[in-house]
Amino acid sequence: MGMKIAKRRGMARPRVAVGRKLATILHRMWIDDAEFRFGHEPAATPDVKTITVVAA
Repeated sequence: MGMKIAKRRGMARPRVAVGRKLATILHRMWIDDAEFRFGHEPAATPDVKTITVVAA
């Protein structure tokens, strides 16, 4: 997402865009009381709200 904007508008705008996107995700996690899980493995119990981030 950020690199497309960076090519057209410089680096300041993509930093703000990525920051806003991250803030939105973190806020949603906070409101939903979701558990952060890093990696590929599925959640242990399906009734627990999780957000999985896969490193690229």
